[in-house]
Amino acid sequence: MISGVAALVAACNARSFEDAGQALRLAIAGSPDVPVTREQIVQLPYATIRAKIGNGQRSVMVLFRYDGPDLHWVSADRVVFATRRARLVKTTGLASNLRHSAIVGEDPASEALGEVREPTRILRLVDIDPGFRYGIPVSSTMAIDGDERIEIVERFYDTVRLREHCVAPLLDWEFDNTYWADRRNGFPWKSVQHFSPDLPPLELEILKAATEKVAGDSGADNDKEGQAALLA
Repeated sequence: MISGVAALVAACNARSFEDAGQALRLAIAGSPDVPVTREQIVQLPYATIRAKIGNGQRSVMVLFRYDGPDLHWVSADRVVFATRRARLVKTTGLASNLRHSAIVGEDPASEALGEVREPTRILRLVDIDPGFRYGIPVSSTMAIDGDERIEIVERFYDTVRLREHCVAPLLDWEFDNTYWADRRNGFPWKSVQHFSPDLPPLELEILKAATEKVAGDSGADNDKEGQAALLA
């Protein structure tokens, strides 16, 4: 994925970014992991995340569409990740993609991480391409793994770290996902999630939150209409 919101502006419809382009260009451009400042993030008019696959470069991605509870984030080269709260539910534009993720029952990662008190069982059915791997059961157990203070671009968060041990026997695939939820309100600031047995895990960090005012995050953005218009 291309690192840089400036590249994202060039790759997308110029009219959609007419008012936002100057602010967006203040973010990362060019080389992997070029520092971005909190001041730059605050100036961005849209909700923003930072993503990294395995040991690859970090990419800034902006929110361009709401689909019910799912948020769709786009990178400069049109890679898209869809998240439902903390849970990654879909990817497009990669060599291997999570095409669909259906939860059977309840899922703290897509509902409320802060409510996890005891080990919780979760069942998902996932579709992964290529390979016509559809309806693959992934069973997991999520449990609290300790407290941790994390930093995301000059801002510190006191979080509860949760570990989710996952097994997909049909693919001979076993892995751990990790989530960092705000100790006060359960908001998922960071996660490391596996989405395909063919690729390394995805690390996601919330730079500027969407859909709600998050306590302690003055940069949270609540303008659904403006963000949904991105790339329209």
